Amino acid sequence: MLTSSLNRSALDFNPINTIASHMSYWQDEDVSHFIISQLLSRKKEDEKQKGDLQVPLRI
Repeated sequence: MLTSSLNRSALDFNPINTIASHMSYWQDEDVSHFIISQLLSRKKEDEKQKGDLQVPLRI
């Protein structure tokens, strides 16, 4: 199986297979929970950093 994968050309790219393989991540509850929690934690960090940057400067 490994040799057949290595012998494939870059022109044999099938976007349907690629999308289907990546959609399979969401079928595993643990993986989907991890991905969503990571995305949400990054969003919170980004919002916090934006909030820190938007503090008005008092003179």
